[in-house]
Amino acid sequence: TRFAADLLPPGLTLEAESGLITGRPSQAGRFDVILSATTDLGSCHWSVRLVVNEATAPFLINPGVMTVG
Repeated sequence: TRFAADLLPPGLTLEAESGLITGRPSQAGRFDVILSATTDLGSCHWSVRLVVNEATAPFLINPGVMTVG
């Protein structure tokens, strides 16, 4: 599975192999991010809104797992 993200807040990056988003956001605001996962069987795309209240490290309140394929 390969993962991708478009329009992440500045300072955040996505690791394509694991799907892990890491970094420290450098700008506050609302960011409509487009996430995708692709396998040999197809792909899935979805949108999420990330809200950065201050330029600090993000945290997950309720992390989930999505299986593709």
